[in-house]
Amino acid sequence: MADIKTHLREISFALKLGLLKEGKEVKDDEILNNPQLFFKLSSSVIKNGISSASNLLVNMFDSEQINIIKNGFKLAEVIYFSNKFPISYNDSIIWTGSNTQKDDLIDVKIGKYDFSLKEDSFILENMGLYKLLNLLTDKSYVKGLHVFVEFAPNEYEEWFMYTWNKMIDYVSKHSYLYTSKDYISSIRLENNDLIFSYKKGKEIIEKYVKKTEIKSWNDYIKQTNSKIREKVFSKWISEIIKNDKTYRDLKSRCSNMAGKYITECIRNNLDKSNLSRLLQIYPKSYYYAKITKNHIFVYRIPSIKEFDFLIKINKVIYSVPESQLNIITEIQNNKTKKVLLFRNECRFSHGQFNGTPEAKLYYDKNSDLSSIYISVINRDI
Repeated sequence: MADIKTHLREISFALKLGLLKEGKEVKDDEILNNPQLFFKLSSSVIKNGISSASNLLVNMFDSEQINIIKNGFKLAEVIYFSNKFPISYNDSIIWTGSNTQKDDLIDVKIGKYDFSLKEDSFILENMGLYKLLNLLTDKSYVKGLHVFVEFAPNEYEEWFMYTWNKMIDYVSKHSYLYTSKDYISSIRLENNDLIFSYKKGKEIIEKYVKKTEIKSWNDYIKQTNSKIREKVFSKWISEIIKNDKTYRDLKSRCSNMAGKYITECIRNNLDKSNLSRLLQIYPKSYYYAKITKNHIFVYRIPSIKEFDFLIKINKVIYSVPESQLNIITEIQNNKTKKVLLFRNECRFSHGQFNGTPEAKLYYDKNSDLSSIYISVINRDI
């Protein structure tokens, strides 16, 4: 089940469109102050119902949730009253956001119009590096591809072992203790054993690791679990060593080496045929709608047939501001000559050295989506 914020963003938009097209007059404040009424009305105007969004049945919406609903209402009103989307009483409203198996990004369908709804963010998709490389090249990488293990293994091991040995040196002199309102974590050394401890309420996890047995990152992964890595060792890193010059230099060196070989791989195996998927273009055209604090954007996303001769890849490069690895793809519209920059940030999402880094896809905040998408509504609010 998606979180309540995602459900509210999608369903509030569908609800307001339904009320408008059916001519139902319900004051916004009545809906905002009554989650049960919000759920009931949404169920009545959305043809396939919202039974999978039972998490909306809270006692009261908080201020953040109310703001999301208000934005959904504003977006729906702008679209309904524009002359771009002639919506009639008989047009059905379908909420597709609950379908986790779908192969497109559509959240709400009304009549012949399909909408993908975005929050105030420049992120387009959470993706693994394997997916990015499969979309840009003719390679077939599998899920779980680790950017540093695959493209900078020696540098990654050096970065990890330096960090591990610094931790041993630290706890040899004094134990490490971290306390927050949610949990307590600690590292201590007894004889030859490193003891990693995590406690949250009644949940207590302890891992004993012989300090001499960790000779690689792979050894560390085998002898610990995700919770210990994220809440204990990674917490020690962020609290104690992240600003250490050698630590930062090793991380930066690892990121630069991985970036060098990733971009070489892409340039040597570039395949435009999957580019449409990277740009979230599908067989059928649809609309990308986004509302920010002061603005509403609605774009028509071209179909694959329209797209085939529209776009080319100018270049793929990498950057490492400080120590963060970014893969940057420059796309050009052959017709308008406008360019659009995409940035994939390769980073750990759940603590340093824990699991497989993601490659979240953003479009550059200084880029204009109309470089490749067709602007339909662009107005202040």
